[in-house]
This record gives sequence, C-alpha cells and structure tokens, in this order.
Amino acid sequence: MKPVLRFAATAAVVFALLMAPWPGLRAGYAACFRTAGEISFSFFWRGGDVRFEPYEEPGREADTRVRVDEDAGPAWYTLVDSRGAGYLPLAVFLALLAATPIGRRRKALALVGGGLLVHGYVTLLLWINLLEGLTRHAAGCPAGAHAAWLQGPTWGHALETAIVLFRLEPTVFLAAPVLAWLVVCVRPDDLRRWARG
Repeated sequence: MKPVLRFAATAAVVFALLMAPWPGLRAGYAACFRTAGEISFSFFWRGGDVRFEPYEEPGREADTRVRVDEDAGPAWYTLVDSRGAGYLPLAVFLALLAATPIGRRRKALALVGGGLLVHGYVTLLLWINLLEGLTRHAAGCPAGAHAAWLQGPTWGHALETAIVLFRLEPTVFLAAPVLAWLVVCVRPDDLRRWARG
C-alpha cells in the first residue's frame, strides 16, 4: 500500500504546485494555447479559416476567442478558457508522470507522447464545439466542407452524443490525461514491480 500512497501524495503535490501559479502563467500559456490551436487547425480544417484570438473582458474566465470564417457559410465564434480547456488536463498528466517511478529516458519519451495525446484531445474537443456552433447557432446548417454531412439525422445524433460525452466535466477532463498516462507510462511488468514496492 505504501507505493500507492507515495504515488498519490507525489501526484497531488505536483498538481498543486502546477496549479498554484496559474494567475502568473495565464498570459503566457494562453498565447501558447492559441498558437498551438491555430497550427493544429491549419492542417485539417477546410473550407474556411479558424482564428484563435486574445479575449479579455472583466468578470469572464475566457481568455481566447476562436473565430471561424467559412468560405461557403456564416462566421461564428466561441469563447474558451485556456485554463480549463488545456492547462488543467495537461497539469493532471504532468502530475501523474512526475509521480511515476520510471527512468528518465522513459519519462522524456512519455512527456512527448502524452503531451501530444492530451493536445489531440483538446483539439478534438474544440473541433466538436466548432462543428456544433456552425451547425446549430450560425444561421442554421451551412453547406461548408465540415458541416454539410451533419445535416442527416444519423450524423446529427452522433454529434449530439459526442458533445455530451466529451463535455462531461470534470470526468472527461480528468479521464483523458489519465488514459494518456496509462498509454505512455504504464507497462504490465511495471504494475507487478510497483505492487512489490
């Protein structure tokens, strides 16, 4: 039981240390979040442009405005809090990684692989949100490259289900980084070794 308690305590302390300085990290992380988002969407979004812009308004947690300008449809935007959308799941993964008793080389590889998986999840969640915005709120369902196929009832229902599943908080925001950690950090022989202490 001691190895489990040691792991949990280490992960909790690292997570707290990562979250505590957020007010000072917000501007820098939000800028990185916007840059990474624009780069990611530039590879696979077709039929328009996706822009990640700074957003500041007193009393609002959101620090990023994601604007979509469709070539064949209306423009639309959504507000995003980079802390909840990106920093929180990343901090959970980093805390688990720091607490995992594996070698430095494996940790370095896990950092890259897990970081990419968490970023992929964040990008997928944003993609779903943008599709929902374009199909439901931006003057109906546009015939853009990403939204026309959603006009059918089957795909519309699939989108609704995906939105419900991926927006569960905090379950999914915690589950996604935990799954990333399991994929990149844990091997079957590790579990046996850790159980022996």
